Amino acid sequence: MNLFFNRLIKLSANGTKPFSYFFHYLFPKKRFTIPGKAAPLVRSRRETKIPKIIWQTNYTDKVTLPVYLNYLFNRLMAPTYEHRFMDTQGRLDFIRENFPDEIVRSYQKLNIGASQADMWRLLVLKAMAAFIWT
Repeated sequence: MNLFFNRLIKLSANGTKPFSYFFHYLFPKKRFTIPGKAAPLVRSRRETKIPKIIWQTNYTDKVTLPVYLNYLFNRLMAPTYEHRFMDTQGRLDFIRENFPDEIVRSYQKLNIGASQADMWRLLVLKAMAAFIWT
């Protein structure tokens, strides 16, 4: 049954691609805004030690339809999780607020956006771990 749902999701996602191409053909400048912070769609009654947060990043919060649909799908698949989104500047601000200057300088030396995002993900995990164990 799980395999069926996985295939259905994949088929649905691939089905949105032609629609997205057509949409952006008609509206080439149209972009959707991903909010920086979104509360859970459903409040969980169970307390957890680990914060229920999904972190996502992109170079900008103004995104094309496929990226926005991915954001919405993530929200639907994890309705009890808070969603946080950070663009390039938001990642840098997060690192400045939570880590020493040496880490900030190391992050700023990275020139490739994917490398910056990878380091940011590790730092988010470190910050969340510090939050959990304090």
